[in-house]
Amino acid sequence: MTLPAPYRPSIHFTPETSWINDPNGCIYHQGLYHLFFQYYPDDIKWGPMHWGHATSPDLIKWSQHDIALYPDSSLGAIFSGSAVNDKHNVSGLFNDDKGLIAFYTSHLERKAPLGPLQQQCIAFSKDNGFTWEKYEKNPVITNPGIPDFRDPKVIYHEESGHWILIAVAGQQVNFYKSLDLLTWEDAGVFGKDQHNDSLVWECPDLMQLQDQYGTSYWVLFISCVSSQEKPFPPMQYFIGEFDGHTFKETHQDDRVNVVDDGYDFYAAQSFFEAKSESDKPIWLAWANHWPYANLIPNDGWRGTMSLPRELSLLKKANEIALAQQPISAVSDHFTHTSTASENTLILPTAAGTVHKLSVRLPNANQSSANFEVKAGASQSAIFNWDSSSKTFSLDRSALKPEHFHDLYDQLVVADLSKEMAETDILSADIYIDQSIIEVFFFDGERVMTSLVFPNTTFSSFVSHTEQLNTTYSMVTI
Repeated sequence: MTLPAPYRPSIHFTPETSWINDPNGCIYHQGLYHLFFQYYPDDIKWGPMHWGHATSPDLIKWSQHDIALYPDSSLGAIFSGSAVNDKHNVSGLFNDDKGLIAFYTSHLERKAPLGPLQQQCIAFSKDNGFTWEKYEKNPVITNPGIPDFRDPKVIYHEESGHWILIAVAGQQVNFYKSLDLLTWEDAGVFGKDQHNDSLVWECPDLMQLQDQYGTSYWVLFISCVSSQEKPFPPMQYFIGEFDGHTFKETHQDDRVNVVDDGYDFYAAQSFFEAKSESDKPIWLAWANHWPYANLIPNDGWRGTMSLPRELSLLKKANEIALAQQPISAVSDHFTHTSTASENTLILPTAAGTVHKLSVRLPNANQSSANFEVKAGASQSAIFNWDSSSKTFSLDRSALKPEHFHDLYDQLVVADLSKEMAETDILSADIYIDQSIIEVFFFDGERVMTSLVFPNTTFSSFVSHTEQLNTTYSMVTI
């Protein structure tokens, strides 16, 4: 089913029909990237969760497949989780190296006063991830007596020789370890008295990342179910050490380590056994924001994934921060076509066209800037750089659908004061794919992801600042 512009992106994954949210079970196997995702096939609003399934050879062009996992009457709906390759058959479930195991949370609705029951379960695939069978001895980790206990992320920890399962438990992370992927024992806990411990934590990820000098650190990522009054941060991260039992934060900052400065980047998950061409981990996220997720305007489908990004760390002085860049399979597709003349560019409007604007502002600590990307005569995404506050903002209020959530009117703001302390040049690469804009500052030191809803395709770029240098490139899928 092909749906018309202006809302269907070209190089971001969207479902053929129905509702999606969190990416699940991300894994690279037998030459294909497998993306599973929270899916409700019967509506375009959140409902009893299934695992949908799509594959791609390059993380750009996707094929959607049959539903991988369905809810069941005994354990409930299929919530978020991850997948691994049991290539050495430590589980005893397989006869070769084609065996994949998916870890997910079963969510069983129960009558009051009991409330929902969330437990960790597994399913396995003997045909490279295209059909799945639930483990007969589920759950493999029972609920410890709390309402929020979900989203298992499984990794292999080389130093201890154990598989590690990370699950969120309210406002903390519980760690478990296993030798066979079936039986799990408590290993440790992290999260009490940390940033935003009043919010429900979700969708953890844990990985080793290197800085530009080759030093490795463990990084723990958390998504937060935030209130409508305090929508940020959708995702945060902690830098530290992991010994195979628990995580210890070793690099703390005065501010929360925000993964993405936009509203619309949530529940990111890395691909198991996948690295970029530069040998960096790869992840993607659900590009949405819970307060208005069920209101997104679309024709028979609802939900978008972010661009796939490679991850690293950047060390400056005594501070370390996350860096994200679109993988080369994305960025290499774009071909340079023009440079802004008289501060104006006419953008191609052919179906499937994705725009990339590379803007550079010299003397940015003293000079503010303002520019817009226009869709028709009356709609614009308006970007502003304020040199006094060192903030870069996106005003998308002119692209607001009728009767949409008021949060959408708020400016999307990135505070770049720390980054600008070491440079006088503001630089940003802006990817525009129909209904989603992703801004990568300073080669990915900061990122800002935002959904937008123009009534027609974007057709022009207009700068109101003479000093702004802008080059344009594009790809048509």
